[in-house]
Amino acid sequence: MVNRSQPGSKGLDGSSVTAFDAFALGLLFLSGILALTRGFIREALSVTAFVVAAMATIFTYPVFKIPMRGLITPGWAADAVTIAGIFILVYMAVTLVTHHFTEQLRGGSDVGTLDRSAGFLFGMVRGIALLGLALILFNQLTPRDRMPGWLVGARLYPAINATARALQALAPSSAPVNNRPVTASTEPPIRTTKPKNMDQGYKRNERQSLDQLISTSTEDSADKSVSGNGDKK
Repeated sequence: MVNRSQPGSKGLDGSSVTAFDAFALGLLFLSGILALTRGFIREALSVTAFVVAAMATIFTYPVFKIPMRGLITPGWAADAVTIAGIFILVYMAVTLVTHHFTEQLRGGSDVGTLDRSAGFLFGMVRGIALLGLALILFNQLTPRDRMPGWLVGARLYPAINATARALQALAPSSAPVNNRPVTASTEPPIRTTKPKNMDQGYKRNERQSLDQLISTSTEDSADKSVSGNGDKK
């Protein structure tokens, strides 16, 4: 059962400001400030290496999964080594390619105002992408009916949820992240918990009224049947 969100100011959609909102805003601001100090070009080159490595891992992991499980046991250890190995190798290769451009930027003039401003916006986008990835991982580990209220009731949850769904759509259908897709934030959670007392659906007086109604209906049907047979005779 979904926990109730923490009390706070509510928006027009009924969402509340929770601790998750404070954490998400802090992460977005930190990512934006870091990108502001480095500039858009440097940040773009570093993130390019990360994105290429992540995409290469997603698309090539199914190819190496079975062979690596034949070499390493248990299976989860083989998967961890495969994912980490692919990501690190591709990331290092792309970083070596972009290192030359980064060195040229460091040896040049200071980063301009436009580049810094674009870097700040880029950092904000990167921050919400990281939150989307975190939501995908959290969704894989947590049943939908047990998503905490401080998360699904947060003001920023719809935006992060949409980001997670967009990122998940980029992955191939056979990827592990698509085993449990992220659902739209407007869909109500599925309730799988049963009431402790199965008789608590109706109160005692309500059940008695229903029993009397059923009994009366049965007697009326029987009387009509008898009278109908008498008329035929």
